[in-house]
Amino acid sequence: MCVQLIDAFKKTWHSAVYSFFKLDAVTVQYHDGRLVHFFPCGARKCKLSVGGVRRFQDSKDKSSTANLKHHAFGCWGKEAVELAFSGGKAQASSGNDT
Repeated sequence: MCVQLIDAFKKTWHSAVYSFFKLDAVTVQYHDGRLVHFFPCGARKCKLSVGGVRRFQDSKDKSSTANLKHHAFGCWGKEAVELAFSGGKAQASSGNDT
């Protein structure tokens, strides 16, 4: 059932920021008793110990991409994220190869 739920949600995910995450690995989880969608980071080495972003589904801004974008800035770099939003393609490697 979770797979069907995620597939239904994927149809509404149109922002360029989603290209920085592994959408085939998004899961529905509970964190501290709260329903979340967990977006695994697409970077080779995520800078967060969690390895991605939790989007809490019980908040009024549950469809906001601000936390995803903030995470992408940290792992991929501002330039790569802005390029994706302007219609360009981000580099295949993450910004932490320096």
